[in-house]
Amino acid sequence: MSVPEWLSRLVRFGLVGLSGVAVNFAVFRAVLALAPTWPTVANAVAVEVSILTNYLANARFTFGRGYDWGSLGRYNLAALGGFLAQVAVFWVLVRQGWPKDGADLAAIPCGTLLTFAASWGWVFRPKQGRETGGGGSLGGAGSRG
Repeated sequence: MSVPEWLSRLVRFGLVGLSGVAVNFAVFRAVLALAPTWPTVANAVAVEVSILTNYLANARFTFGRGYDWGSLGRYNLAALGGFLAQVAVFWVLVRQGWPKDGADLAAIPCGTLLTFAASWGWVFRPKQGRETGGGGSLGGAGSRG
């Protein structure tokens, strides 16, 4: 019996997300070492770098697609949507009396699942009737939109 496509992609998406945590932390520490009085800037840079590396990995590993500017922009918006959903769920649960750690652990999958759904259904959805994207390639030869 084979694994359903959605489950295989979700597991891959999760593995990419875990690698993004490592990238985020490494970049955060590196930027903080260069600019120790700007931790918020270090955090923002780390978040965006991890979003970019997650985009690259998810395009190829999770969805078997190439890179283009349009899907990169959509991925950033999908990540923002997942972030906002996670924060909203956290806020509601804490207001309902949940412990903060528990609320955080419960909110993470909400943001992850929203970002996954947006990635599969919008960011990396195959274009009808054409193989290449119209937004200009980021990946050189062999890239697909």
